[in-house]
Amino acid sequence: MAASTASEGVAIRGGRQHRIRRGGHSGWPFPKHMQVPLVGKTLSHYKIIESVGSGGMADVYLADDTKHQRRVAIKVLRKETTAYLGAQRFLEEIKVTANLQHPHILQLYDSGEVDNAPFYVMPYVDGESLRERLQRGPMEVDEALEIGRQVGAALQYAHERGVVHRDIKPENVLMQAGQALVADFGIALALSNEESTRLTAAGLSIGTPTYMSPEQASGEYDIDARSDVYALGVLLYEMLLGAPPFIGDTLQVILTKVLTETPPPIRENRPEVTEETSAAIARAMEKRPSDRQASVAELVAELGVEASGTGAAVAAGVAGAARAAGFSTRTKVVAAAVVIALVVLGGTAIYRWRVQSQEREWARLEAIPEVRRLLSEADVVGAFQLALRAQEVLPDDPTLAGLLDAASGEVDIDSDPPGALVSYRPYAGGAWVTLGTTPLTKVRLPDRELVVRFERDGSRVHERGFLPAFGIPLTVRLEGSSGAGDASEPSDASGASAAGEASDAVWIPAGAFVLGAEPVSLADFRIDRTEVTNAEFQLFVDEGVYDDAAAWTTTFAAHGISGDGERAAAEFRDATGRPGPAAWELSRHAADRADHPVRGISWFEAAAFCEWAGKSLPTFYHWKHAAGLDVRDNMLAASNMAGSSSADGPVAVGSTESFGVNGTVDTAGNVREWVWNESRGGRYVLGGAWDSPTYVYTDYEAADAWDRGLTNGFRCAQYSEPPAPDLLGSIEEPYFDFSQLAPVDDATFAAYTRFYEYDPIGLDPQRTVVETTDDWTRERVEITAAYPEERVILHVFLPTDTEPPYQAVVYFPGVTAFYLSSSENIAEMSQLMFLPRSGRALIYPVLKGTYERRSDDGRPSTPTLRRQATVWATQDIMRAVDYVVERPELDENKVAYMGVSYGAELAVPVALEKRFKALVLIGAALDAAWLDSQPQEAAPWNFVYRITTPTILINGDADVMHPYAEGQVPFFNAIDVPEADKRFEVSSGGHLPPWNEVIRYTLDWLDERLGPVTTPVGG
Repeated sequence: MAASTASEGVAIRGGRQHRIRRGGHSGWPFPKHMQVPLVGKTLSHYKIIESVGSGGMADVYLADDTKHQRRVAIKVLRKETTAYLGAQRFLEEIKVTANLQHPHILQLYDSGEVDNAPFYVMPYVDGESLRERLQRGPMEVDEALEIGRQVGAALQYAHERGVVHRDIKPENVLMQAGQALVADFGIALALSNEESTRLTAAGLSIGTPTYMSPEQASGEYDIDARSDVYALGVLLYEMLLGAPPFIGDTLQVILTKVLTETPPPIRENRPEVTEETSAAIARAMEKRPSDRQASVAELVAELGVEASGTGAAVAAGVAGAARAAGFSTRTKVVAAAVVIALVVLGGTAIYRWRVQSQEREWARLEAIPEVRRLLSEADVVGAFQLALRAQEVLPDDPTLAGLLDAASGEVDIDSDPPGALVSYRPYAGGAWVTLGTTPLTKVRLPDRELVVRFERDGSRVHERGFLPAFGIPLTVRLEGSSGAGDASEPSDASGASAAGEASDAVWIPAGAFVLGAEPVSLADFRIDRTEVTNAEFQLFVDEGVYDDAAAWTTTFAAHGISGDGERAAAEFRDATGRPGPAAWELSRHAADRADHPVRGISWFEAAAFCEWAGKSLPTFYHWKHAAGLDVRDNMLAASNMAGSSSADGPVAVGSTESFGVNGTVDTAGNVREWVWNESRGGRYVLGGAWDSPTYVYTDYEAADAWDRGLTNGFRCAQYSEPPAPDLLGSIEEPYFDFSQLAPVDDATFAAYTRFYEYDPIGLDPQRTVVETTDDWTRERVEITAAYPEERVILHVFLPTDTEPPYQAVVYFPGVTAFYLSSSENIAEMSQLMFLPRSGRALIYPVLKGTYERRSDDGRPSTPTLRRQATVWATQDIMRAVDYVVERPELDENKVAYMGVSYGAELAVPVALEKRFKALVLIGAALDAAWLDSQPQEAAPWNFVYRITTPTILINGDADVMHPYAEGQVPFFNAIDVPEADKRFEVSSGGHLPPWNEVIRYTLDWLDERLGPVTTPVGG
C-alpha cells in the first residue's frame, strides 16, 4: 500500500515501513510526535489499524471503513497545525478539495474531527510513492515525461477551479500500475500566504524546501498556480537526473539555493533529453513567476508529451505513439525505426494507438466522473456497469478500482447439481447479464437487489431475489433432476402432476427462524414456488371427496383436528351451491382462471388438499423462513398488493416477478395464505392479498379456520423430516395489560414534549403541479424542515369541484413507508382519493425516514435513534400543518389527521399537535411490541392519554397483532376526551377492516366534526 498515505519521512509498501533518504538526510518512520495512541480506536465508522507515516503537518493511519467494507488512509492534522488553523476552519476549507474529481487526483472520501484535531479520509492505494520509485534511480525519459503529464493534468484541473497545491513533491505523487495520483490537496488550501509564513517560522512549513518556489521561500510574491509550475519543474528535473536541483544540510542552505542559484542543465547528465524538454523544465524553475510558463498546461505542451499528429505532422504523432506504446525516445535512431515500422504497417498502428488513446481519455475524463455522479444519485447498477466498461480500458486504475468497490461486491455462486448457467438483472428490470456456469468464485455484482437466474438441462429454471452484501455466498439446489417434484414425472396440460401435487417447488436450506427471544431450528424442506392454482385444485375437487362427510371426518381425525364432517360437506360449497371453493361455479373454476390462485378456501380445505397431494400445509415458521424476513423494497413493489399495485384481484401465479430470497413467488400479496398453526384469533393466514397494504407481508393475520373469504389461498410444503410437535402448536402473541401502566406525570410529560419543539422558521414552499384529473389537482410541494438542511416533501391533492378554502386532511402512513423507495406512484394513494373526491384536500407528507427520504442504514435500531426518528416524523407532521395555515386555499380551522396502523398507534403527533380538529385512527391499539423498543419519551402509551382532539377509532375484530380486548379497548379508553367526542367502530376483518367501511366511517366523522364541504361549483 501506500502511497496514499506517504508524507514526509515515510513510504509504505506492501504494508511494511521503509527507511528512506530525503534531501541528503536520513529519516526514521516514526517521529516522536506521532499519534500512535489512536491505533485500535474508531473515528466515526473508521477503525484505526496502524500508524503508517508522519509529516510536518499531519500523522497518517491505515484504517478499515466498516460502513463501506474497504481500507482507507486517514490523515490527522497535528495539534501544532490545528492550533494555527482551527479545526472548523480547516474542515470548511477542504470542502473545496472534496469537489476535485479527476482521475489523477487522490479522491477525498470524508473528513471529521478527533480530539479537536481535523482528519480527512483518502483511498487506500496499493502501490508506491514516487519517492520510493526514485530510490531506484533516475527514470527513462518517456516514463518521467508521462508522469509529468499526468501530474500536470491534475494540477491544471485544480488550477482551473481556483485551487493551488503548493506542496508538490515525490511523497505526494502516488504510483499504481503506471498511473500517477496527486495527494494532499487540502492542507495548503486552508492557509493564506501570511499563515504559511507563520507556520514556516514555527517549523510547520507548508511546502517542502527542496520543492518550494522562490516566492514561497521569500514571501515576495503572491502564491498562485505558477508556484505549482515551479514544483512540477523540480519534480521533472529529479525524475530525469535522480536528484532534485537544490540539496543541502540545513533548511537555510536549501532555501538560499532556491532563491539565488540556477541548477545545472539537464542535458549535461542526460544528453538524450531533447533541447526543447530541457529548456521547458529550466523555464519552469525560473526565479520570477512571470518568467515561467503561465500555466501547467503550457509547461506540458512545451514538453511535447501531448503531441499527436495527423496528415503532414506524422512525425509528432509517431513520437506520441512511441511514448504511448512504451518505446524509448532516447535517440533519433530509435524514433526513425518507429517511423519506418509504422509506415510499413500502413498507418494501422497509428490508428490503433489513437483509438486506444481516445478510449483512455474517455475512461479518465468522462467515465470516471460519470460513475461518481451515478453513485451520488444512488444509481448503483448504472455506475457498476459503466465502471466495468471503463476498467476494460484502464485495468489497473486505482480510482476505478475504488469506485467499483463502492458500487459492487464479490460473491461465490454455486448450485446443486453444478453446471448451471447463471445470469442476473436488476430487480426493477433490465437486460440479463451472463456470469458463467457454476461453480463461480468471486464474481462481481452490483450492490443492489437483483434477480438471479439458474438454467441447467434437466432442471427447472430457478429465479430468486438476491442482494450481494457482505460477501455471503449464494448456493441453490435445483429441482427437477432428482428428488420430489422430478421434471420427468408425467403431468397434465394444467401443469399439475398426475399425482395431483403442485408442479413446482423450491428447496429451502435448514436454518433458524426467530420469533420472540428464542430462535426456532428448522430442517431443510421444500415449499411450492407459487400458490396452488385453480387447475391444481380442480383435480382434488374432481376426486369427489368434497361432498363426502365421512371423508372430511377422516381427514380431520388424521390431522388430530376436532372437525365436523357434516358441517364441512354442507358448507364447502361454491357460488352455485355445488361442492368447491367459494369463488367457483358449478364445481368448476372459470375457464380463463386455470393459472390463477385458488381462493375462497377455508383452512380445512387447504390442509386437506396438501395431504391429498402428499404434502403438508406449512407451519407458520416454515412459511416465514421460506418467504424471508428481510423486507425487500423491490419485491414488495413488484407484488400484487394494494401498496404496490392497482390490480383489483389476484393475477396468474408467478406473473408478478415478485421473487423471494429463496425462489418463492408471490409470498407477498395476490392471495393470503393459510398455514398450519393456531392463534388466539383462529388459524394464521400470511402474506396479505391483492387488497392488503404491503406491511401485512411482514406482519401476520389470523382468521377462523372455517372462513372462506375470497382473499384466502395457500401453498403446500414437503418436509425432509416431520416437524417437531412444538412447531405445530398454537402461537400466541404476547399481550400486556396496559391498565397496569400508568401514564407519566405532568412534569415528566412536559420534559418529553421539549424534544419535539422547534424554532419558528420560514417554509419557503416550492410547488409543482404533477397531475390534474376531473376530481383533483396533485401538487408536489417542498417546504423547509424543522431540523437543519432538509426539505419535507408534501403530496398535495386539491379537489376540483368545490370552492376554497378547503378542509384539509394530513395523512401518516403505515410502516410500509419506511421500506419503499419512492412515494411517487404508490397505489396506497389511490385508496385515499375518496378524500379529494369528497371535496377535501389531502396532504400526504413524505416523512423523514420514509420513501425517498429513507436512510441507507435502514430503520433505527437503538432507543436513541428511534426517539430521534419519532421526533423528526412528528415535526414533519407539524410542518405540514404550518403549511396548511399559511396557504390561503386551505382552511386552518378545519384540519384533520388520518393515520393508518403505525401512523395511528404512534399517538405522539396527535397528542402534541393541537391544531387538528378531528382525528381518524385506523388500526390503532396499545401494542406490546413497542414495550422493549420505544424509549419512554416516544412511547405511545405516554401520549395517548394526552390526546384531547375528537377521535374516531376504526379497527378490525380479528386483528391478531392488536387484539380487541388487550390492545384496542385500552387505547380507546385512554383518549382523554368526553365520550361524546370519541367513537369506536369495529368491523369484521384483520389488522385493517374492509376499506369501504373505512371510507364510510371516515367521511361521516369528518362531516360531523368539520362540517359538510362547500357546495360544488354550479351546484
